[in-house]
Order: sequence, then structure tokens, then C-alpha cells
Amino acid sequence: MAHQLIELVEQFCTYQRKQRGRTEGGVRTYRWNLEQFLVSVKVREGRLARIADLTTPTTHYTRIRPPQLKRAVAFYEARAERMLTR
Repeated sequence: MAHQLIELVEQFCTYQRKQRGRTEGGVRTYRWNLEQFLVSVKVREGRLARIADLTTPTTHYTRIRPPQLKRAVAFYEARAERMLTR
């Protein structure tokens, strides 16, 4: 599942670039911020990040700007919903 979260970060970045028309620099910033989140969970919790970490209010989000986090969570929730209805 944790490996899947890393893949979802890549899918989210691809979505931002191709479907939302974000610039390469903007997508690079999204990726960096989300990767910092993954690293911070690993350092603080001693484990890989889970999707639930994105929706649980914690101090982990201090490095990610709120609009980026909100977009990522919405993307992941839509993905999870599609996976559950298959």
C-alpha cells in the first residue's frame, strides 16, 4: 500500500501536467512538496506514509502548502473511490 502511495504521487503529478495544464516547474513543486511529506512521515513515524496520513490532521502538513494538500487529497479520494467500486 505504501508503494502505491508513491505511485499515486506520480499519477497526481501526471494528472496536474497533462489534464490540468500545469507547468513543468509547478508540477516539480507539487512533487517536491508531496515527497517531503512522505519523508516527514518516514522520519517521524518510522514507517512509510499511508493514504490515511493525508486526511488525518497532524503536524506533518507543516511543509506542504494547504492548496496543494487539498488537491492531492481530493485526487487520492477519487482514486480510492474508483478502486473500491471496481
